[in-house]
Amino acid sequence: MSTTSTILGVSVARREDIVEINPNIFDVVFLGDPFCYVKEDNPLSNPVVFEECIHYLLQKKIKIIVTTPICPTEKELEHTLQLIRIAVRNEVYGYEIHGFGLLEWMRENYPEAKVYFGSFANIYSSASAQIAKGLGVIGGTLSCELSLDEISLIFEETGLEIWLPIHGKFPIAFSRYCFFHSQKNFSLRQCQGFCNKETLISFDKKRSVLHRGHAIFSPKDLCLLEYLPGLIKKGFRCFRIEGYLLSATEMNIIGRIYNSCFQRVIRGDKPIDSQWVEHLKKISKYGFCNGFYFAKRGMDYIGSFTR
Repeated sequence: MSTTSTILGVSVARREDIVEINPNIFDVVFLGDPFCYVKEDNPLSNPVVFEECIHYLLQKKIKIIVTTPICPTEKELEHTLQLIRIAVRNEVYGYEIHGFGLLEWMRENYPEAKVYFGSFANIYSSASAQIAKGLGVIGGTLSCELSLDEISLIFEETGLEIWLPIHGKFPIAFSRYCFFHSQKNFSLRQCQGFCNKETLISFDKKRSVLHRGHAIFSPKDLCLLEYLPGLIKKGFRCFRIEGYLLSATEMNIIGRIYNSCFQRVIRGDKPIDSQWVEHLKKISKYGFCNGFYFAKRGMDYIGSFTR
């Protein structure tokens, strides 16, 4: 596991990646793809597979935070409630929720459950975070548009357990409408193929996004490696790698690098190894970004790492 002073989590959206995740690297898995239940490789799409994934992770002593859909239809909501009942039966660690309706249902039916808000829960200020806290939420992942100063203020004023994304392609937007599903005579088999491919949409030389079904992601990889010493000094302890568009091998490489950095920071050693940066660059096809965290354009990178 990672050092006792830090907790490293990873978002895992595909069931085949579950068995490849290294339990010596990650403390927590955010289980499932909250953007689309149709994808067959989503652990959330099938209750039997979902429970198998839970059993595997528990055997490996990895804590599980079950993700839930961002904007579920009535059918998806019934499916989600079934998954939550399975998760409760297996005593998973927690639940990531994006809507206050589902939060209210959790509080009524499972008041002891650890509930976290997701990045699409529209928590943008200390005031909204305090409302969520009053409803029983113990922490979560804030909106990707917030700066580190804004996140730090919410962290200090609420005492919530903030999960800070530090690497990976982060979700920018979500829509109930799916371009692939809307096409005439489009089959689910085709859907799996398209959603597992990298679809880059470019508006001009400086603006582009990665399209994946219902969601749009940053083409560049968020990277906060060189800022970890300052974040740990500020009191942040829960860090998250967004693995939605990463392979299990890539997640393990990234996780190992960040864990090594955690350990060096805590020992007081030089925190960054130049070889780590080169490994991260090989994984990041379109480069690094972190602009939102510094109140800049989201795809900007503020720091010394360059292509």
